[in-house]
Amino acid sequence: VHVSAFVAVSRTCRDRMIPWLGLDPGRVSVIPIGIDTGVYPAAPLPGDPPVLGFLSRLGEAQGLGRLADAFLELRRDPRLAGLRLHACGGSTPADAPFLRGLRRRLEGAGAWQAVSLFPGLDLPQRIRFLHGLSVLSVPMDQGEDFGLFLLEAQASGVPVVQPRAGAFPEVLAATEGGVLYEPGRPGALEEALSALLTDPARAARLGAAGRARAAERFDLAAVAARTAALYRSVAEGGPGGRVDATGS
Repeated sequence: VHVSAFVAVSRTCRDRMIPWLGLDPGRVSVIPIGIDTGVYPAAPLPGDPPVLGFLSRLGEAQGLGRLADAFLELRRDPRLAGLRLHACGGSTPADAPFLRGLRRRLEGAGAWQAVSLFPGLDLPQRIRFLHGLSVLSVPMDQGEDFGLFLLEAQASGVPVVQPRAGAFPEVLAATEGGVLYEPGRPGALEEALSALLTDPARAARLGAAGRARAAERFDLAAVAARTAALYRSVAEGGPGGRVDATGS
């Protein structure tokens, strides 16, 4: 089958798929995922108590257990003794043993009362969820090809803390709305989270920057325009490749 153009959601995705599928690099464009940034009001970033957030599938592979470990460690700091953990996302029956074990661990540490788990929510509910967060982190050590949760947080002005893995570095380079940590270094996640949770002014600056850049580079209108330009190129007989619209 002849294909004039392929679209990858990130350079990370492009670089992985080209050798895997044997694609012609000249026919692969990068156009990121977009969201309607205008429907996300700016979050207030609560500071008393601060709230650490997670927005993804409520599973072990997505890093919820790792974030819970960091949450327990951070609460040892007197400045963060009141820290809360809010996690939102769907789950499957396969996740049930992990979630039961997570609850037992948090109950054993005397911290379960500071934890709230929300099911996968519709857009208005997710917006309310994001407005209850001070910082968001989905610590998937293996990374992802993009991470829609990053855009939702950034559009809301919520700063993020992510591992230097997958497409997370290129998304944050484009939004400038968060910080990266080295996933293989012990304590790195805790240090990065603490630096924002104990410095609300810095967190607010990062959140504002992310919100502005998300609206500029990842709004649906901008992404649609880039996609339409690629379609026009293909329709006019061009190869349609090598567009890099990540903005980073």
